[in-house]
This record gives sequence, C-alpha cells and structure tokens, in this order.
Amino acid sequence: MDNQLKNISTQYRKFTKGQYVKSPQFNEFLDFFEDQDRLSKILLQGVGIVCGLKPQPVYIGGQLDRILLSQGVALTTDGDLLTLNNTNEVSKELYMSDLKTINLENKQYTHFKTYDNFKVRYPSFSIGATGQIELWELETTEEANSDFQPISGLSNLEDKYLLLYLESYEKEIKPCRGVDCDNHGIQQIRNLKVLVTTAEGIEYILERDQIQKHPLFIDDIMKPIKQERVIIERLILGSRVNPKL
Repeated sequence: MDNQLKNISTQYRKFTKGQYVKSPQFNEFLDFFEDQDRLSKILLQGVGIVCGLKPQPVYIGGQLDRILLSQGVALTTDGDLLTLNNTNEVSKELYMSDLKTINLENKQYTHFKTYDNFKVRYPSFSIGATGQIELWELETTEEANSDFQPISGLSNLEDKYLLLYLESYEKEIKPCRGVDCDNHGIQQIRNLKVLVTTAEGIEYILERDQIQKHPLFIDDIMKPIKQERVIIERLILGSRVNPKL
C-alpha cells in the first residue's frame, strides 16, 4: 500500500438531510480530515521518537535472552502515531477490530524470524522485483508462533538496529452476496512491527524516504550522538523547565 500522504485530499463535500451519498463522496470526506491530521503531526510537531521506546538487551549466561522495549510515543514520516500495545479484548463480532491497551511499561521480545514484506511491499524495504534488505521481526513469547525461534539465535548484535514499522494495508474480504452483507466496508489494517536490520539496511531506507527525505534526518545519523529531533527534550530545554519536576 502507498504512503497515505503520497496524494493529499484538499477538499470535501457537505451533505444535506436525506441526500444519497456514494462511497467516493463519503471517503473523500474521511480522506480530507485524515490527511489534515497527518500533516499537522509531521509539519507542526515533527517526526521520530517523542519519548520512551528505549531498547535494553538482557543476557543470561552470556546469551541474549530477551530485548526489553519501554513504552513510549513516536511519529512516523507518514503521520502515524505509534505506541506499544497489547490486545485487551478480542472482538466477538465479525469484521470488528480487537480492542487494545497501552497501559504497559514495556514489552519483552523473546523470539524472532525473518520478516517477509509480501503483504505491503514497502518500497523502502525492497531490492529489485523480489528481493529485500535484511530484516528480522521480533515478537513476545505470548504472540510468537511456530515460525519464530528464540532470540538467542540472533547473531552479530553489534551491527543490528531496532526499527519500528507500521504495516498499513487493506484486508482482503469476500464480496457481498444477496441482501445480507456482513462485510461493511474494507478493513484498514495497521500492525506495528518491531524489526531489526543492519547498518546497511538503515542507510538503504533513509535514501528512499520519499515523504520527508532530508529535513527529518540530520547528517551522520548513524554516529553514537544525541539526536536533537527528540521532541519532548527540545521542548523542555527551550522552556527551561526542570525535567525532574
């Protein structure tokens, strides 16, 4: 699926009482306000990590046992707000989304597998027609299935970088049949993935960021220095507020 801000809606229609509204007209209304919300985030607030989302590897007996990732807030270059979450209530109704909770201090990632970009085909991950950069997906013990293996098998950690990626695509559904239509609209899937890649993978992604390519990433981003694009810290420094209060 393309980035949401690749094409921006700049107008919408108002409807009168009893008016018949077709799907393109109604979706135009939704698209306009969604685009405005996304643009407000990235152009007025910035992108990147606002606070938290700090990884901490945990070793037992010299082997990597898990990676702790603290709760936090981040904004993607496409205007998506990211937080860690867990499923709080599984939906009992067909075509309804499960309810999530963000009331957690951290998530513990204990398993990994090679990440496959087949659902979205995100261009910044792809190499040629079928290839992709090196990517591994992390998962918790509770959510990992048989495709995952223990994270202790993830080697060469000194060359690995943690990456937050929001999968965005439309769920394939069966068409309506007869007068009873259970699938009311096409479900828009948003799955936050915690990925691992190499230094070469990070450079490859940054070179292909077409939404906000240069202003959002300062020079020498790979160097171990403090990044001034952390929004909350810049706000505290600018207002001279004691961060301990």
